[in-house]
Amino acid sequence: MGHQLYCVIYRDQWPTRTKTGQLSKRPKTQRGFRAVTPEDDNTAWRANDTLPSETIPEGNKTKEPLRYGMPTYREMFSPRQQLAHGYCVQAFRELVDEDRQAGLLDDLQSAAYGYLALGLDKLINRNCLRSFWDASNNKVVHSFATHDFGMKWAYAEMAITIRGLGLDWALEELRSCISELISMSGHVVPSRPEPRIDDSQDADGIAMPSVVTYESADMLLSVQDKSVDAIVFDPPYYDNVSYAELSDFFYVWLKRTAGYVYPDLFSQYLTDKTNEAIASPARVRNEMGAGKGTGSVKQRAYEDYVERMRRIFAECRRVLKDNGIMTLMFTHKSTEAWDALTIGIIEAGFRITATWPVKTESEVSLNIRDRAAARSTILLACRPKNQSMAGSFSWETVERMIAATVRDRLTQLEAYDLKPLDVYLASFGPALEVISTHWPLRREVAKAGHHQDPFAVTPNDALQVARKEVFDARRRKIS
Repeated sequence: MGHQLYCVIYRDQWPTRTKTGQLSKRPKTQRGFRAVTPEDDNTAWRANDTLPSETIPEGNKTKEPLRYGMPTYREMFSPRQQLAHGYCVQAFRELVDEDRQAGLLDDLQSAAYGYLALGLDKLINRNCLRSFWDASNNKVVHSFATHDFGMKWAYAEMAITIRGLGLDWALEELRSCISELISMSGHVVPSRPEPRIDDSQDADGIAMPSVVTYESADMLLSVQDKSVDAIVFDPPYYDNVSYAELSDFFYVWLKRTAGYVYPDLFSQYLTDKTNEAIASPARVRNEMGAGKGTGSVKQRAYEDYVERMRRIFAECRRVLKDNGIMTLMFTHKSTEAWDALTIGIIEAGFRITATWPVKTESEVSLNIRDRAAARSTILLACRPKNQSMAGSFSWETVERMIAATVRDRLTQLEAYDLKPLDVYLASFGPALEVISTHWPLRREVAKAGHHQDPFAVTPNDALQVARKEVFDARRRKIS
Protein backbone atom coordinates (compact mmCIF):
# COMPACT_ATOMS: atom_id res chain seq x y z
CA MET A 1 0.00 0.00 0.00
CA GLY A 2 1.08 3.55 -0.59
CA HIS A 3 1.07 6.60 1.66
CA GLN A 4 -0.68 9.94 1.25
CA LEU A 5 0.28 12.83 3.50
CA TYR A 6 -2.91 14.82 3.95
CA CYS A 7 -2.33 17.23 6.82
CA VAL A 8 0.46 19.00 8.70
CA ILE A 9 -0.18 20.09 12.29
CA TYR A 10 1.73 23.13 13.48
CA ARG A 11 1.89 25.41 16.51
CA ASP A 12 2.19 29.18 16.35
CA GLN A 13 3.33 31.28 19.27
CA TRP A 14 3.70 35.01 19.75
CA PRO A 15 4.58 37.29 22.67
CA THR A 16 1.83 38.92 24.68
CA ARG A 17 1.74 41.76 27.19
CA THR A 18 0.12 42.08 30.59
CA LYS A 19 -2.46 44.73 31.48
CA THR A 20 0.36 46.96 32.69
CA GLY A 21 2.11 46.73 29.33
CA GLN A 22 4.91 44.42 30.44
CA LEU A 23 6.01 41.49 28.27
CA SER A 24 4.37 38.30 29.52
CA LYS A 25 6.62 35.45 30.56
CA ARG A 26 4.48 32.90 28.74
CA PRO A 27 3.83 33.50 25.03
CA LYS A 28 0.45 32.67 23.59
CA THR A 29 0.31 29.48 21.54
CA GLN A 30 -2.21 28.13 19.06
CA ARG A 31 -2.34 24.82 17.23
CA GLY A 32 -3.23 24.86 13.56
CA PHE A 33 -3.50 22.61 10.53
CA ARG A 34 -2.25 23.33 7.02
CA ALA A 35 -2.34 21.66 3.63
CA VAL A 36 0.59 19.62 2.31
CA THR A 37 3.33 21.15 0.16
CA PRO A 38 5.80 19.28 -2.09
CA GLU A 39 8.63 20.10 0.35
CA ASP A 40 6.94 18.00 3.03
CA ASP A 41 7.51 14.75 1.13
CA ASN A 42 10.67 12.68 0.66
CA THR A 43 11.84 9.38 -0.79
CA ALA A 44 12.58 6.21 1.16
CA TRP A 45 15.77 5.90 3.21
CA ARG A 46 18.16 3.14 2.16
CA ALA A 47 21.50 3.53 3.89
CA ASN A 48 23.68 0.57 4.86
CA ASP A 49 22.25 -1.33 7.84
CA THR A 50 20.61 1.59 9.60
CA LEU A 51 17.09 0.28 8.93
CA PRO A 52 15.81 -3.06 10.29
CA SER A 53 15.78 -5.66 7.51
CA GLU A 54 14.80 -8.60 9.78
CA THR A 55 11.92 -10.70 8.49
CA ILE A 56 8.73 -10.67 10.57
CA PRO A 57 8.09 -14.29 11.64
CA GLU A 58 4.67 -15.91 11.75
CA GLY A 59 3.42 -15.83 15.33
CA ASN A 60 0.49 -15.13 17.64
CA LYS A 61 0.44 -11.36 17.08
CA THR A 62 2.26 -10.90 13.75
CA LYS A 63 -0.57 -11.88 11.42
CA GLU A 64 -1.65 -8.27 10.80
CA PRO A 65 1.59 -6.82 9.36
CA LEU A 66 2.15 -9.96 7.27
CA ARG A 67 -1.42 -9.81 5.97
CA TYR A 68 -1.00 -6.22 4.82
CA GLY A 69 2.29 -6.67 2.97
CA MET A 70 4.90 -5.90 5.63
CA PRO A 71 7.42 -8.76 5.37
CA THR A 72 10.15 -6.95 7.36
CA TYR A 73 10.15 -4.55 10.29
CA ARG A 74 11.31 -1.74 8.01
CA GLU A 75 7.89 -1.74 6.32
CA MET A 76 6.31 -0.70 9.62
CA PHE A 77 7.62 2.81 8.95
CA SER A 78 6.75 5.32 6.23
CA PRO A 79 9.49 6.75 3.97
CA ARG A 80 9.55 9.93 6.07
CA GLN A 81 9.88 7.92 9.29
CA GLN A 82 12.60 5.73 7.80
CA LEU A 83 14.55 8.85 6.87
CA ALA A 84 14.20 10.33 10.36
CA HIS A 85 15.16 7.19 12.29
CA GLY A 86 17.86 6.26 9.79
CA TYR A 87 19.61 9.57 10.43
CA CYS A 88 19.30 9.02 14.20
CA VAL A 89 20.98 5.61 13.96
CA GLN A 90 23.69 7.00 11.70
CA ALA A 91 24.40 9.91 14.05
CA PHE A 92 24.47 7.56 17.06
CA ARG A 93 27.08 5.33 15.42
CA GLU A 94 29.23 8.29 14.39
CA LEU A 95 29.30 9.53 17.98
CA VAL A 96 30.25 6.08 19.28
CA ASP A 97 33.02 5.76 16.68
CA GLU A 98 34.44 9.16 17.66
CA ASP A 99 34.60 8.22 21.35
CA ARG A 100 35.98 4.78 20.60
CA GLN A 101 38.80 6.19 18.47
CA ALA A 102 39.57 8.81 21.11
CA GLY A 103 39.71 6.17 23.86
CA LEU A 104 36.75 7.70 25.70
CA LEU A 105 34.36 4.75 25.46
CA ASP A 106 34.67 3.59 29.08
CA ASP A 107 31.95 1.87 31.13
CA LEU A 108 30.26 5.13 32.08
CA GLN A 109 30.21 6.46 28.53
CA SER A 110 28.95 3.11 27.22
CA ALA A 111 26.12 3.17 29.75
CA ALA A 112 25.20 6.67 28.59
CA TYR A 113 24.98 5.43 25.02
CA GLY A 114 22.84 2.50 26.19
CA TYR A 115 20.35 4.90 27.77
CA LEU A 116 20.42 7.10 24.68
CA ALA A 117 19.52 4.05 22.58
CA LEU A 118 16.49 3.46 24.83
CA GLY A 119 15.46 7.07 24.25
CA LEU A 120 15.60 6.58 20.48
CA ASP A 121 13.57 3.39 20.85
CA LYS A 122 10.92 5.34 22.75
CA LEU A 123 10.72 7.74 19.83
CA ILE A 124 9.99 5.05 17.21
CA ASN A 125 7.01 3.95 19.29
CA ARG A 126 5.33 7.26 18.42
CA ASN A 127 6.65 7.59 14.90
CA CYS A 128 5.58 4.53 12.93
CA LEU A 129 2.65 3.30 10.85
CA ARG A 130 0.83 2.20 14.01
CA SER A 131 1.06 5.47 15.96
CA PHE A 132 -2.05 7.59 15.53
CA TRP A 133 -3.58 10.96 16.34
CA ASP A 134 -5.78 11.23 19.43
CA ALA A 135 -8.16 14.05 18.55
CA SER A 136 -9.58 14.23 22.09
CA ASN A 137 -6.18 15.06 23.61
CA ASN A 138 -4.43 16.54 20.55
CA LYS A 139 -1.40 14.28 20.70
CA VAL A 140 0.27 11.32 19.02
CA VAL A 141 -0.56 7.98 20.69
CA HIS A 142 2.12 5.29 20.94
CA SER A 143 1.75 2.19 18.79
CA PHE A 144 1.14 -0.30 21.62
CA ALA A 145 -1.94 1.34 23.11
CA THR A 146 -3.33 -2.12 22.30
CA HIS A 147 -1.17 -5.21 22.82
CA ASP A 148 -0.89 -6.24 19.20
CA PHE A 149 0.27 -5.22 15.72
CA GLY A 150 -3.22 -4.17 14.65
CA MET A 151 -3.42 -2.07 11.48
CA LYS A 152 -4.03 1.69 11.68
CA TRP A 153 -5.60 3.10 8.52
CA ALA A 154 -4.55 6.65 9.36
CA TYR A 155 -1.36 7.26 11.29
CA ALA A 156 0.43 10.24 12.82
CA GLU A 157 4.09 11.16 12.58
CA MET A 158 6.09 12.99 15.22
CA ALA A 159 8.45 15.62 13.83
CA ILE A 160 11.66 14.67 15.61
CA THR A 161 13.62 17.93 15.26
CA ILE A 162 11.06 20.44 16.54
CA ARG A 163 12.17 22.17 19.74
CA GLY A 164 10.53 20.59 22.76
CA LEU A 165 9.14 17.70 20.73
CA GLY A 166 10.56 14.65 19.03
CA LEU A 167 14.12 14.02 20.21
CA ASP A 168 13.85 16.71 22.89
CA TRP A 169 10.75 15.04 24.30
CA ALA A 170 12.24 11.53 24.17
CA LEU A 171 15.45 12.59 25.95
CA GLU A 172 13.51 14.49 28.61
CA GLU A 173 11.39 11.38 29.22
CA LEU A 174 14.60 9.38 29.48
CA ARG A 175 16.11 11.83 31.98
CA SER A 176 12.95 11.72 34.08
CA CYS A 177 12.96 7.90 34.17
CA ILE A 178 16.62 7.71 35.17
CA SER A 179 16.01 10.25 37.94
CA GLU A 180 13.14 8.17 39.29
CA LEU A 181 15.24 4.99 39.21
CA ILE A 182 17.99 6.73 41.15
CA SER A 183 15.53 8.02 43.75
CA MET A 184 14.04 4.53 44.15
CA SER A 185 17.41 2.78 44.47
CA GLY A 186 17.37 3.54 48.21
CA HIS A 187 21.04 4.23 48.74
CA VAL A 188 20.26 7.00 51.24
CA VAL A 189 17.02 7.23 53.21
CA PRO A 190 16.15 9.59 56.10
CA SER A 191 16.47 8.21 59.62
CA ARG A 192 13.14 7.51 61.29
CA PRO A 193 12.37 7.49 65.02
CA GLU A 194 10.60 4.11 64.88
CA PRO A 195 12.69 1.15 66.07
CA ARG A 196 14.29 -0.91 63.33
CA ILE A 197 12.74 -4.32 62.77
CA ASP A 198 15.56 -5.75 60.67
CA ASP A 199 19.19 -5.15 59.77
CA SER A 200 18.61 -3.57 56.34
CA GLN A 201 19.68 -0.15 57.65
CA ASP A 202 22.50 0.97 59.84
CA ALA A 203 22.21 3.47 62.70
CA ASP A 204 22.59 6.46 60.36
CA GLY A 205 19.70 5.43 58.14
CA ILE A 206 21.87 4.33 55.22
CA ALA A 207 20.15 1.49 53.36
CA MET A 208 22.13 -1.46 52.16
CA PRO A 209 22.52 -1.44 48.38
CA SER A 210 19.99 -3.23 46.20
CA VAL A 211 21.13 -6.23 44.20
CA VAL A 212 19.84 -6.60 40.65
CA THR A 213 20.22 -9.97 38.93
CA TYR A 214 19.21 -11.18 35.49
CA GLU A 215 18.15 -14.80 35.70
CA SER A 216 15.36 -17.07 34.54
CA ALA A 217 12.52 -17.15 37.09
CA ASP A 218 12.61 -20.96 37.21
CA MET A 219 16.32 -21.08 38.05
CA LEU A 220 17.46 -18.40 40.52
CA LEU A 221 21.02 -19.58 40.92
CA SER A 222 22.14 -16.55 42.92
CA VAL A 223 19.40 -16.92 45.60
CA GLN A 224 19.85 -19.33 48.51
CA ASP A 225 17.19 -21.68 49.90
CA LYS A 226 14.69 -20.08 52.33
CA SER A 227 16.44 -16.71 52.22
CA VAL A 228 13.67 -14.43 50.94
CA ASP A 229 10.97 -12.74 53.05
CA ALA A 230 8.67 -11.62 50.25
CA ILE A 231 8.24 -12.21 46.54
CA VAL A 232 6.19 -9.71 44.53
CA PHE A 233 5.76 -10.18 40.83
CA ASP A 234 3.50 -9.88 37.82
CA PRO A 235 3.37 -13.20 35.96
CA PRO A 236 2.63 -13.53 32.23
CA TYR A 237 -1.11 -13.32 31.57
CA TYR A 238 -1.51 -16.70 29.88
CA ASP A 239 -2.21 -15.91 26.19
CA ASN A 240 -3.16 -12.23 26.53
CA VAL A 241 0.17 -10.71 25.50
CA SER A 242 2.92 -12.22 23.34
CA TYR A 243 5.70 -10.19 24.93
CA ALA A 244 8.63 -11.47 22.87
CA GLU A 245 6.87 -10.98 19.54
CA LEU A 246 5.93 -7.41 20.42
CA SER A 247 9.38 -6.58 21.78
CA ASP A 248 10.98 -7.45 18.42
CA PHE A 249 9.61 -4.12 17.20
CA PHE A 250 12.07 -2.42 19.57
CA TYR A 251 14.82 -5.05 19.53
CA VAL A 252 15.61 -4.68 15.82
CA TRP A 253 16.35 -0.98 16.32
CA LEU A 254 18.29 -1.53 19.55
CA LYS A 255 20.53 -3.96 17.66
CA ARG A 256 21.61 -1.02 15.49
CA THR A 257 22.23 1.38 18.37
CA ALA A 258 22.81 -0.27 21.76
CA GLY A 259 24.12 -3.34 19.93
CA TYR A 260 26.86 -1.14 18.47
CA VAL A 261 28.11 -0.65 22.04
CA TYR A 262 27.07 -3.98 23.61
CA PRO A 263 27.24 -6.49 20.74
CA ASP A 264 27.11 -9.56 23.02
CA LEU A 265 23.64 -8.59 24.28
CA PHE A 266 22.21 -8.34 20.76
CA SER A 267 23.71 -11.34 19.02
CA GLN A 268 20.37 -13.05 18.35
CA TYR A 269 18.49 -12.40 15.12
CA LEU A 270 15.29 -11.71 17.10
CA THR A 271 14.21 -12.12 20.74
CA ASP A 272 13.95 -15.55 22.36
CA LYS A 273 10.48 -17.08 21.94
CA THR A 274 11.36 -20.61 23.09
CA ASN A 275 11.75 -19.89 26.81
CA GLU A 276 8.88 -17.41 27.15
CA ALA A 277 6.38 -18.40 29.86
CA ILE A 278 3.14 -17.79 27.98
CA ALA A 279 0.48 -20.00 26.40
CA SER A 280 1.74 -19.75 22.82
CA PRO A 281 -0.16 -21.60 20.07
CA ALA A 282 2.43 -20.37 17.55
CA ARG A 283 5.26 -22.06 19.47
CA VAL A 284 3.25 -25.27 19.74
CA ARG A 285 2.47 -25.24 16.01
CA ASN A 286 6.17 -24.89 15.24
CA GLU A 287 6.97 -27.86 17.50
CA MET A 288 4.19 -29.98 16.06
CA GLY A 289 5.40 -29.11 12.58
CA ALA A 290 8.75 -30.58 13.56
CA GLY A 291 6.99 -33.80 14.60
CA LYS A 292 6.96 -33.22 18.36
CA GLY A 293 3.97 -34.40 20.35
CA THR A 294 0.30 -34.86 19.65
CA GLY A 295 -2.96 -33.26 20.72
CA SER A 296 -4.70 -29.99 19.92
CA VAL A 297 -2.66 -26.81 19.65
CA LYS A 298 -4.77 -25.03 22.29
CA GLN A 299 -4.52 -27.89 24.80
CA ARG A 300 -0.77 -28.25 24.37
CA ALA A 301 -0.30 -24.48 24.77
CA TYR A 302 -2.30 -24.71 28.02
CA GLU A 303 -0.20 -27.64 29.30
CA ASP A 304 3.02 -25.87 28.37
CA TYR A 305 2.00 -22.76 30.33
CA VAL A 306 1.00 -24.85 33.37
CA GLU A 307 4.37 -26.60 33.39
CA ARG A 308 6.36 -23.39 33.01
CA MET A 309 4.44 -21.64 35.81
CA ARG A 310 4.76 -24.74 38.01
CA ARG A 311 8.56 -24.58 37.68
CA ILE A 312 8.58 -20.85 38.42
CA PHE A 313 6.41 -21.19 41.54
CA ALA A 314 8.45 -24.18 42.71
CA GLU A 315 11.56 -22.03 42.55
CA CYS A 316 9.75 -19.29 44.47
CA ARG A 317 8.87 -21.87 47.14
CA ARG A 318 12.52 -22.94 47.36
CA VAL A 319 13.87 -19.45 48.03
CA LEU A 320 11.00 -18.24 50.25
CA LYS A 321 11.16 -18.56 54.02
CA ASP A 322 8.55 -20.75 55.69
CA ASN A 323 6.87 -17.64 57.12
CA GLY A 324 7.35 -15.63 53.91
CA ILE A 325 4.71 -14.31 51.52
CA MET A 326 4.36 -14.34 47.75
CA THR A 327 2.09 -11.70 46.21
CA LEU A 328 1.22 -11.69 42.55
CA MET A 329 -1.23 -9.90 40.29
CA PHE A 330 -3.31 -11.50 37.59
CA THR A 331 -6.30 -10.72 35.44
CA HIS A 332 -7.92 -12.67 32.64
CA LYS A 333 -11.51 -13.22 31.56
CA SER A 334 -10.90 -16.89 30.80
CA THR A 335 -11.36 -19.43 33.61
CA GLU A 336 -8.90 -21.60 31.68
CA ALA A 337 -6.15 -19.02 32.32
CA TRP A 338 -6.96 -18.87 36.05
CA ASP A 339 -7.04 -22.66 36.22
CA ALA A 340 -3.57 -22.90 34.67
CA LEU A 341 -2.11 -20.28 37.03
CA THR A 342 -3.69 -21.80 40.14
CA ILE A 343 -2.49 -25.31 39.37
CA GLY A 344 1.05 -23.98 39.25
CA ILE A 345 0.60 -22.18 42.60
CA ILE A 346 -0.98 -25.13 44.42
CA GLU A 347 1.32 -27.84 43.12
CA ALA A 348 4.36 -25.76 44.06
CA GLY A 349 3.26 -25.95 47.71
CA PHE A 350 1.41 -22.65 48.19
CA ARG A 351 -2.06 -21.79 49.38
CA ILE A 352 -3.85 -18.55 48.54
CA THR A 353 -4.58 -16.73 51.79
CA ALA A 354 -6.08 -13.43 50.58
CA THR A 355 -7.27 -11.80 47.37
CA TRP A 356 -8.56 -8.39 46.44
CA PRO A 357 -9.38 -6.44 43.26
CA VAL A 358 -7.39 -3.24 42.78
CA LYS A 359 -8.25 -0.68 40.10
CA THR A 360 -5.17 -0.49 37.91
CA GLU A 361 -6.47 0.56 34.48
CA SER A 362 -7.28 4.09 33.39
CA GLU A 363 -10.79 4.60 32.02
CA VAL A 364 -9.31 6.59 29.11
CA SER A 365 -6.85 3.84 28.18
CA LEU A 366 -7.41 2.68 24.60
CA ASN A 367 -7.06 -0.87 25.86
CA ILE A 368 -10.09 -0.24 28.10
CA ARG A 369 -12.23 2.51 26.59
CA ASP A 370 -15.44 1.26 24.95
CA ARG A 371 -14.43 -2.36 25.53
CA ALA A 372 -15.64 -5.19 27.71
CA ALA A 373 -12.29 -5.17 29.48
CA ALA A 374 -11.39 -5.46 33.16
CA ARG A 375 -10.61 -2.22 34.98
CA SER A 376 -9.01 -3.96 37.95
CA THR A 377 -6.27 -6.47 38.65
CA ILE A 378 -6.67 -9.25 41.20
CA LEU A 379 -3.93 -9.39 43.84
CA LEU A 380 -3.30 -12.81 45.33
CA ALA A 381 -1.38 -13.28 48.56
CA CYS A 382 0.12 -16.78 48.83
CA ARG A 383 1.96 -18.49 51.69
CA PRO A 384 3.77 -21.82 51.99
CA LYS A 385 1.25 -24.49 52.80
CA ASN A 386 1.40 -26.63 55.92
CA GLN A 387 0.95 -30.20 54.69
CA SER A 388 -1.11 -31.12 57.76
CA MET A 389 -3.96 -28.94 56.45
CA ALA A 390 -4.78 -31.15 53.46
CA GLY A 391 -6.81 -34.25 52.77
CA SER A 392 -9.72 -34.12 55.26
CA PHE A 393 -12.50 -32.78 53.01
CA SER A 394 -14.36 -34.06 49.96
CA TRP A 395 -15.10 -31.87 46.93
CA GLU A 396 -18.83 -31.84 47.68
CA THR A 397 -18.17 -30.31 51.11
CA VAL A 398 -15.65 -27.78 49.79
CA GLU A 399 -18.01 -26.86 46.95
CA ARG A 400 -20.57 -25.61 49.47
CA MET A 401 -17.84 -23.72 51.35
CA ILE A 402 -16.77 -21.99 48.10
CA ALA A 403 -20.34 -20.94 47.30
CA ALA A 404 -20.84 -19.44 50.77
CA THR A 405 -17.48 -17.64 50.68
CA VAL A 406 -18.17 -16.14 47.26
CA ARG A 407 -21.62 -14.94 48.32
CA ASP A 408 -20.10 -13.26 51.36
CA ARG A 409 -17.41 -11.56 49.22
CA LEU A 410 -20.00 -10.33 46.70
CA THR A 411 -21.83 -8.63 49.55
CA GLN A 412 -18.60 -6.88 50.56
CA LEU A 413 -17.88 -5.79 46.98
CA GLU A 414 -21.23 -4.00 46.69
CA ALA A 415 -19.68 -1.08 48.57
CA TYR A 416 -17.18 -0.54 45.76
CA ASP A 417 -17.85 0.99 42.36
CA LEU A 418 -16.84 -2.02 40.29
CA LYS A 419 -17.96 -2.91 36.80
CA PRO A 420 -19.83 -6.24 36.43
CA LEU A 421 -16.80 -7.84 34.75
CA ASP A 422 -14.55 -6.75 37.62
CA VAL A 423 -16.99 -8.21 40.15
CA TYR A 424 -16.96 -11.45 38.16
CA LEU A 425 -13.16 -11.63 38.24
CA ALA A 426 -13.04 -10.60 41.91
CA SER A 427 -15.15 -13.66 42.75
CA PHE A 428 -12.36 -15.94 41.51
CA GLY A 429 -10.07 -14.98 44.37
CA PRO A 430 -12.13 -16.26 47.34
CA ALA A 431 -12.99 -19.43 45.40
CA LEU A 432 -9.31 -20.13 44.86
CA GLU A 433 -8.55 -19.32 48.51
CA VAL A 434 -10.86 -22.11 49.65
CA ILE A 435 -9.78 -24.78 47.19
CA SER A 436 -6.05 -24.09 47.65
CA THR A 437 -6.42 -24.45 51.43
CA HIS A 438 -8.12 -27.87 51.15
CA TRP A 439 -6.14 -29.25 48.22
CA PRO A 440 -5.91 -32.03 47.07
CA LEU A 441 -9.56 -33.01 46.68
CA ARG A 442 -11.50 -35.96 45.28
CA ARG A 443 -15.14 -36.35 44.29
CA GLU A 444 -17.42 -38.78 46.07
CA VAL A 445 -19.45 -39.21 42.89
CA ALA A 446 -17.89 -39.45 39.43
CA LYS A 447 -18.48 -36.51 37.10
CA ALA A 448 -19.79 -37.35 33.65
CA GLY A 449 -17.69 -36.13 30.74
CA HIS A 450 -14.32 -36.44 32.50
CA HIS A 451 -12.32 -38.56 30.11
CA GLN A 452 -9.17 -38.97 32.22
CA ASP A 453 -10.28 -39.23 35.85
CA PRO A 454 -14.03 -38.78 36.60
CA PHE A 455 -13.27 -38.27 40.31
CA ALA A 456 -10.61 -35.57 39.74
CA VAL A 457 -11.02 -31.97 40.93
CA THR A 458 -9.31 -28.94 39.36
CA PRO A 459 -9.22 -25.22 40.26
CA ASN A 460 -11.53 -24.68 37.30
CA ASP A 461 -14.27 -26.51 39.27
CA ALA A 462 -14.02 -23.84 41.98
CA LEU A 463 -14.19 -21.09 39.36
CA GLN A 464 -17.35 -22.60 37.91
CA VAL A 465 -18.96 -22.42 41.36
CA ALA A 466 -17.90 -18.77 41.65
CA ARG A 467 -19.24 -18.02 38.18
CA LYS A 468 -22.66 -19.48 39.07
CA GLU A 469 -22.86 -17.44 42.28
CA VAL A 470 -22.02 -14.21 40.41
CA PHE A 471 -24.59 -14.90 37.71
CA ASP A 472 -27.27 -15.71 40.30
CA ALA A 473 -26.50 -12.53 42.25
CA ARG A 474 -26.52 -10.46 39.06
CA ARG A 475 -29.82 -11.97 37.95
CA ARG A 476 -31.44 -11.22 41.32
CA LYS A 477 -30.20 -7.64 41.20
CA ILE A 478 -31.53 -7.05 37.68
CA SER A 479 -34.91 -8.65 38.36
